[in-house]
Amino acid sequence: MGMRVCRSTWAVAFVALWLATGCGSSSNVRPGPGLEGSYTGTYRLVDGATVDEGALSIVIGADGRLSGAATSNTTAQVATLTGSVRYDGLFTGSLVDGTGDFRVQGKLGLTTGSRLVGVLARTTAAGSSAGDFSVDCVPTD
Repeated sequence: MGMRVCRSTWAVAFVALWLATGCGSSSNVRPGPGLEGSYTGTYRLVDGATVDEGALSIVIGADGRLSGAATSNTTAQVATLTGSVRYDGLFTGSLVDGTGDFRVQGKLGLTTGSRLVGVLARTTAAGSSAGDFSVDCVPTD
């Protein structure tokens, strides 16, 4: 009987672990604590001596998917921001504007005043650094 209980315990533990990890799917993509919602604010892109600032609107879904639009104050050009926010606040996605398609990655989080903030490293398709994209938004919900 002792051997049977031990095997049953291991089987239950294995099934619980399998379910908790999402069975190998992308179910581990969840927004950071309390990040889902709509936000508006500003962005600042610094790439060497080049600085661009503008208006930013972001939506983070319950599944962690993020979409947004950034409008330059200088050129009125609109860039799109898309990607996913993990459970720990790590954002990975792309920023597409008139100069190219860039990969962006960094932590997003909420301040004590409920501001969505973060600094995303921007890289080219070849992996070269292309500056930092800073986010500072307030909830609109």
